[in-house]
Amino acid sequence: MTRLSLATNLVLIGFSVLIGAMSVQLGVGDPSNMGPGFGPLVACVFLFCICSFVLIWELRTKIEREKMETGELVKPIGVCLVLLGYTFLLEIFGYLAITFVATLGLSCLTAPKRWLANTMFAGATAVVTYGVFNWFGLGLPKGLFGIGW
Repeated sequence: MTRLSLATNLVLIGFSVLIGAMSVQLGVGDPSNMGPGFGPLVACVFLFCICSFVLIWELRTKIEREKMETGELVKPIGVCLVLLGYTFLLEIFGYLAITFVATLGLSCLTAPKRWLANTMFAGATAVVTYGVFNWFGLGLPKGLFGIGW
């Protein structure tokens, strides 16, 4: 079991206990008359059980894994950076532009040598999702450049 896996499971177990305590403070109610803390309590119990199962499974099997190299962290860190950038830049650049760039970035993380296919996929994804959201009448941000219809 790697340190990262152990730390992740322990953090998630601690998070589920914290959310469970906060849910009880909100008021759980019962299944026929649910309070505001009922849903989060069910979710945190589920998270606690799954993380405990994974922790026990990994401790019992004692799989020896190689140390994680820096190259293996490029994709997870890249995904996190793309999603953070998308969140903060959506209002500034607008939905179409930032969705195209974010989808292109995520596509290039998975298939770095397929630039043309990634560009086509990113463009189609941005235009189709923008059209669907407009069809439903949801106003998406057009950004400083006013890109959209």
